[in-house]
Amino acid sequence: MTGYRQVPLSQPLPDAPQPVPTTYPEIKTEISKLANGVTVASRQTFDAISCVGFLVKAGSRYLDPQISGIAHYMETNTFKETGNRTVLDTMRTLGGMGAQHSVQAFRDCTLYTVEVFPDDAEIALDVLADVTQNPTLNPVKVADAQNPYMWMRGDALQNPESEVPELMHQAAYGSNGLGAPFFLDENTINNVTSESIRNYYDTFYTPDRIVVTGTAIEHDRLVDLAQKYFGELKGGETIAQEKASYVGGELRYKNAMDGNQHVAVVFEGESWNSPDLMAMCTLNMMMGGGGSFSAGGPGKGMYTRLYQEVLGQYGWVNHASCSHSIFDDSSIFALYGFTKPSYAKNLADVLVQQATQMADRTPSDEELNRAKNSLASNIAFEFEHRQILFEDIGRQVMMWGEHREPSYWQNLINKVTSADVQRVAKKMLGGKPTLLNVGPEFSNAPNYDEVCKQLKR
Repeated sequence: MTGYRQVPLSQPLPDAPQPVPTTYPEIKTEISKLANGVTVASRQTFDAISCVGFLVKAGSRYLDPQISGIAHYMETNTFKETGNRTVLDTMRTLGGMGAQHSVQAFRDCTLYTVEVFPDDAEIALDVLADVTQNPTLNPVKVADAQNPYMWMRGDALQNPESEVPELMHQAAYGSNGLGAPFFLDENTINNVTSESIRNYYDTFYTPDRIVVTGTAIEHDRLVDLAQKYFGELKGGETIAQEKASYVGGELRYKNAMDGNQHVAVVFEGESWNSPDLMAMCTLNMMMGGGGSFSAGGPGKGMYTRLYQEVLGQYGWVNHASCSHSIFDDSSIFALYGFTKPSYAKNLADVLVQQATQMADRTPSDEELNRAKNSLASNIAFEFEHRQILFEDIGRQVMMWGEHREPSYWQNLINKVTSADVQRVAKKMLGGKPTLLNVGPEFSNAPNYDEVCKQLKR
């Protein structure tokens, strides 16, 4: 006979304390603007850890190709000596708080983040303001940092996860704007000097291009801190953003990487401001895909087209996936895979076949609803992650002046129809395709003209 009390799960334990109801204020994103033009956006989530920092509209797309990699260079060279702190002082300050800090550069912006206890948010913003507004930029130390950066890049050149997307953008957009090199190389690294870094800060780190952002922090407090550490920034000349110019075409790049041949068929897609954005994202979820080593299981997209019709059909395909890279005025939509070099042309044929079926084959109700549910679930799930929420707030406020919550996107997703998905696919296929081929050799490389012919373009 068990010694446990036989209390039904539908009843409370008779001697258990009663829960005390607590009423929290509405959780919403609040936005303000300082007198000098700096935007402040926050969301009091009541988490134990705050994310504080800022997003600045500065990245490779705004720069000349000879210096466009400077934003990525600053990912690892921001927390250096300032007029107020040595490097050791900065690291001790952040480490003493148990803070996690990062700088993430993108083509269209740069994100500065510090994860810290809410009480220490002021110290975090003080450090971020100091390293970006008061760097000493000693010429000798700047020069000394070039070799470590190039060693890091040498290792990364063997990593398809970073290099293939970079080559996709260069192939799709050419050498300027969104196609400008995101990384520095052995030639452009010499253009990174104390003067060029100072000019980069002076040109782009202006009030109208900065959104000071915080989660798990009171809005009024963040506004006061933003005023204290960013309120004295002076405005600069207005920088006109050139509209993205998609060019398409073919790029072959010889790089052994992992020994595989990497093939991508890329199209220009919908921008953040397009009414068909969610239709394109739904199509992306429908295509799905991934690696052959994990071609099934709950949550792994085993019912997506690329899993069922490529990975599940051709044993020589090591990876097949669909992805997109979205900006405020353009995007690229890519079908990508890798295989052994002898199957490169076969892989391109399969990817092209899948591309044409995006437009020609009407999704079933089951297929469409599964893709829409997956997309809505992903958006809602990511909204609960403080780092993703932090970036999301900064990006949306910079782009639209507001923060659109999952319910907004859910409403748009619910309206997507099979006809919308096919219409977006036909529009993409109606433009000039981009073919990327990266690997150790090209004896069995796909032919661009043949790809265009198969796409009937």
